[in-house]
Amino acid sequence: MGIKIILYSLFCFFMPIFIYLFIFKRNRFKKRDFFYLLIFGGYIWSVFDVTGIGTLSDIVYAPKGGVESFWIQYLFVQAKPFYQLGRSFMLNVVMCVPFGLLLPVLFPRYRNILKAVGMGLLFSLFIEVTQLLNTRISDVDDLIANTLGTFIGFLVWKIGINRVVQLKEGLSIHPWQVIFLGYLGQCFLYFPFWFVQHF
Repeated sequence: MGIKIILYSLFCFFMPIFIYLFIFKRNRFKKRDFFYLLIFGGYIWSVFDVTGIGTLSDIVYAPKGGVESFWIQYLFVQAKPFYQLGRSFMLNVVMCVPFGLLLPVLFPRYRNILKAVGMGLLFSLFIEVTQLLNTRISDVDDLIANTLGTFIGFLVWKIGINRVVQLKEGLSIHPWQVIFLGYLGQCFLYFPFWFVQHF
């Protein structure tokens, strides 16, 4: 992925978030929050990029039929748990360890293991559902691995990181708002095939 397409993708991801903050959180959002938001948002963006979330671009540039094809391109769902416990499973675990670590560091309400792991489960489920828009397979093993990774990340924070780094007040934006607004930007603004052709 070239630098131009990366910057374009990041712009699409962060623009709805910053618009929301400017309109609704302008007086509450502190300067130091900007740095932490970039860290958390950048991580979420990288997860979206690696997992291949489904977007409007996948519908417009569908492999068969383009916009005339059914909005769910291929209903590929692997619903058998622990079907393949290999390298892919482990990578999915590792991918979500930072999520379980960043949640309690940046958001005080997620310094409870059940809330943090529950958020990890919902985040993974969100990704799997969006993948119904493209040709990726929605896999229950990914759901399990991502949730396990969140759990491990939370344990890392609980064992030692909480004594070193954590925001007392936390960010003035909810993690779900970052995830959902970032996805909206990627879904409706990010058209990589069009971008490459014109830039």
